[in-house]
Amino acid sequence: MFDSLGNAQDAIAYLLARIEKDPQTNCWLWKLSVGNHGYGQCGWNGRMTTAHRLSHCIFKGDPGSLFVLHKCRNRRCCNPEHLYAGTQLDNFHDMLKDGTHVPPPKLKGEEVGNAALTDQEASEIKQSLLNGTSAVKLARKYDVSPATIGNIKKNKHYSHVEPFLPEHTKKVRGSVTKRQVTEVQARLSSGERNRAIAQDMNLNESTVSRIKLGRIKGD
Repeated sequence: MFDSLGNAQDAIAYLLARIEKDPQTNCWLWKLSVGNHGYGQCGWNGRMTTAHRLSHCIFKGDPGSLFVLHKCRNRRCCNPEHLYAGTQLDNFHDMLKDGTHVPPPKLKGEEVGNAALTDQEASEIKQSLLNGTSAVKLARKYDVSPATIGNIKKNKHYSHVEPFLPEHTKKVRGSVTKRQVTEVQARLSSGERNRAIAQDMNLNESTVSRIKLGRIKGD
């Protein structure tokens, strides 16, 4: 994250100019943008991150794939003495000992310690998808698997990041009525294709094929 001593010093100045020290708790409270998760948000070297993670990188080193956790339980705190690198399980055990356990927030996007993409990169990918760029091309550009791009496209990952993609709907077969079976059979007889019928009637294409073969009679 820091390619030179000067760069690290700039980061320290950047952080200290944006915190307020609480004399009672000694917490360094982030004064600027705070996300829905309660953590301070900031940008450094063109990448979005959380303020407490940046603080850990500056004063204690890059935690890598580990989470940066709070001893003080104050998510806005950036005091390196209140931070430590660990797993979610470490955090859970500490809270049990402190008696401060609450259901943990659901981490999103780059908040996850081993996230493959930043929120900014995910935003760029989503815009490219809206512009028609293929998942394979985007996977090569961002050095991730096509499955990662597919999960973004299906709103399984980074759904909180703009631009928002159309909802990915999955057709569920469920029960098929006799009336639907009759309509499918009539449309098949008129020469319509299985896929067109399935899409129009919100059915799986395999369901239309099974009706065509007489394997579904309808409820």
